[in-house]
Amino acid sequence: MSAIHGTFVDGMIIPDAQPGWVNGTRVVMQAEEDRIGISEEEQDDDPDSIARWLAWMDSLRPFLTPEEEAEWQKARAERKAWELVHWEERARQLEKLFK
Repeated sequence: MSAIHGTFVDGMIIPDAQPGWVNGTRVVMQAEEDRIGISEEEQDDDPDSIARWLAWMDSLRPFLTPEEEAEWQKARAERKAWELVHWEERARQLEKLFK
């Protein structure tokens, strides 16, 4: 079956066009805003599709600013140092749990 589009209003989905399905047909619903990335139809391997995919990738903004990333990397390094210092103590505590 092909996908149809519609609008969610007051707890109901109003299709843009009647699909012609029989009563009782099971459907899957997913909000278009929830879609991440490109659809399967957009995943062709021809040059135009690859160019569209690369343009989409280039349009993405970084998740973190450079300052936020530096702060995150610093926190990771501090946590790693703490884990290394406390490794033996934590290993002993775990051993006690399994004796």
